[in-house]
Amino acid sequence: MIKHLLLSLACVLGLSLATQAKAATLYVLPDRYAVPVGDTFTATVFTDTEDVGTNAIQAEVLFPNTLVEVVSLNSGASVLNYWLDGPSFSNEAGSVSFIGGSATGLSGKSLRLLSIAFKVKAAGSIPLTLTNAAITASDGNGTNVLTSMRGATIDAGGLAPSTSSTQPAVPSTPPPLVQIVRKPTIAAQSPAKPKLTIPLFPDDQKWYNTRGQFLVSWPLPTDISAVASALDKNPKTIPQKSEGLFDNKFFDIREDGIWYLHMRFKNNIGWGETTHVRLAIDTVAPSILQVRALDGFTAETRKPTLALGGEDRLSGIDSYTITIDTDAPYTVKEATTTLPLLNLGVHTVRIEARDLAGNTAENTITLQVLPIASPTLTSWTQNVYIGEGKLEAAGTAEQGVTVWLALRATSGELITSQSVEPDTQGNWKTVFDLPLKKGTYKIEVVAQNDREAISETVFSENISVDQRPLLTIAGIGITSSVFLFAVLLALIIAFGAGRYLQLKGEQRMGWRTLIAKRDIYSFLTELEQQLKEALAKAEGGKTLNMSSTATIQYQLKQVLARVQKMKYYLPEGVENIPEKKRANRK
Repeated sequence: MIKHLLLSLACVLGLSLATQAKAATLYVLPDRYAVPVGDTFTATVFTDTEDVGTNAIQAEVLFPNTLVEVVSLNSGASVLNYWLDGPSFSNEAGSVSFIGGSATGLSGKSLRLLSIAFKVKAAGSIPLTLTNAAITASDGNGTNVLTSMRGATIDAGGLAPSTSSTQPAVPSTPPPLVQIVRKPTIAAQSPAKPKLTIPLFPDDQKWYNTRGQFLVSWPLPTDISAVASALDKNPKTIPQKSEGLFDNKFFDIREDGIWYLHMRFKNNIGWGETTHVRLAIDTVAPSILQVRALDGFTAETRKPTLALGGEDRLSGIDSYTITIDTDAPYTVKEATTTLPLLNLGVHTVRIEARDLAGNTAENTITLQVLPIASPTLTSWTQNVYIGEGKLEAAGTAEQGVTVWLALRATSGELITSQSVEPDTQGNWKTVFDLPLKKGTYKIEVVAQNDREAISETVFSENISVDQRPLLTIAGIGITSSVFLFAVLLALIIAFGAGRYLQLKGEQRMGWRTLIAKRDIYSFLTELEQQLKEALAKAEGGKTLNMSSTATIQYQLKQVLARVQKMKYYLPEGVENIPEKKRANRK
C-alpha cells in the first residue's frame, strides 16, 4: 500500500531525476535527552539520502502517550513542500504521521522533515520509534530506497525544573555526528561567525537549572568546508581542530557552573572568527532559608518586618515569594521586607526563595499579632429617633491612641465610621450626627496606636431607632403613628356604638307605633260598629220606644267613653314617634 501511494505521488510530480538508488535513512533527533516532568522538548525527524535523488517520504513516529503528549507540529523548515497526508498527530493513539514530497527532488544529509514538540507528563524512559516508513526514489518507478531507521530514547525525571536539585540520568555518549559530504563553493573572504541555535539554553545571559546533553544547530553556508567546536569553562578558547562538516551537534554538560561553547568555520580562505556562547548552569537549590522577625514572632505590631536569610553559591537569590495564610502569594526582591497589614491573631507565613536559575527553597513561620489595651464604651444615647441623628457615645482609652468608632446595622452593613482623640484624662466623646432609618444598630470601638497596632473590638448593646413619641403616658411614649391608630380605633368604636343605639331606638319606636296603630284601629272598628247599629235603627223608620232609645244612648255613651280615652292616650303615643316618622306617615 505504501509503495502504491508513493508511486502515485511520484507519477503526479512527474520526476525521473535520480541516479541508481543506493540507500537512505530516517532518524529522530531530540534537542535534549534528559527532560524534567512538566517540561517540553522538541524531536525532529531527519533523513540522509546520500547521493540518492528522492521525491516522496512517508513515516510514522510512535510515542508512549502515558508519559508524553504532543503539543504542536512544525513543518515550517521542512524540505518537503507538498503534503499528501498530514502532518497530523493523535495523543490518544500515541502517533504522529505524514506523507510529503518535493517537486524539485531531494538529496543530501540532515534534511529536516518535521519537528514535534512534546510535553512530559510522567517520569520514565520515553522511546520515540519510527515505523510505517518509506522513501521513494525519483527514478520514475517509485522505488523505496529506505534502508535504516533510528529512533531515540529520552529519560524523563520526576521533578519540574523550578524545584529540581538533581538531574535525571542521561545517555553516557552523545549521538554521533552526521557528516555532510559536498563540494564547497569558492569564497572571497574568511567565514563569518557561526549563528548558533541552542533550544535548551536560548539566552546566554540567563541561568538554567538543567544539565546533560543538548543539541546545537547552525546554518551552514555553501563555502564552508570544516567546523571546529569546543566546550569548556574558558570564555576565550579558540578551537583548532577540524571535526568535519556538519550543521548540528550534541554537547554534554555534567557539572554546574558557567561554561562556554566555542565554534568557528573554515573555507578556502581559512578559519573565521569564533563564536563564544555562555552557558550558566545551577541545579542546586538555595541553602536552608532562615527567617527572622525583627519585631518578634509574637508582637503587637500588625506590619511585622522579616529578614529573609539563605544564600545561593552560584546564580544567587533572585526573589522571595510570600504567602500569608490563604491569601494570594506575592513576590519581593529585597531580603528585608515588611508584611502587609495583619489582623489580630495567629498567621502562617510561607516564604519561598528562588535563585536566578529557578531553583527554590522554602520555610514556614508562625506570627502572632497581640492586641493593645482595649478602650471602654461607657455610655451612648439610649433614645434615638428616625431622621434626627445626634447619636452620642463616650468612653475612656489610654493616652496616645486614636479611638476608631464604627456604626453598623445589626445585619453587618457599615453605616459610618469616625475617629476621636482622648483628652488628657483619657476620656473621649463623639456624636454620630446623621439621620438614621428605622432599625437596630451597634457601635464598635477600637483603639489604635501610632504603629498601627490595634485593640480588640468593644461593642455596645443594640440601639433601636424609632419614631419620636407625641406624648408620654405613665412612662410610655406614644408616637404619632400609635396616636393616630388609637384615635381611629376610638372613632370606629364610637361609630359602632352610636349605630347600635340608633338601631335599638328605632326598634323601640317601631313597637310604640305598632301599639298606637292597633289601639286606633280597635277604637275605630268599635265606633264604626256601634254607629252602624244606631244608624240601622234610625233608618228603619220605626218609632223609637224607650227600650230602643236606651240602647242607642248606651251605645253612644260607649262611643263617647272610647273617644275620651283615646283623646288622652293617642297624643302620648304619637309624641314618642320622631318627627321623621310622623312626616312619613303624613
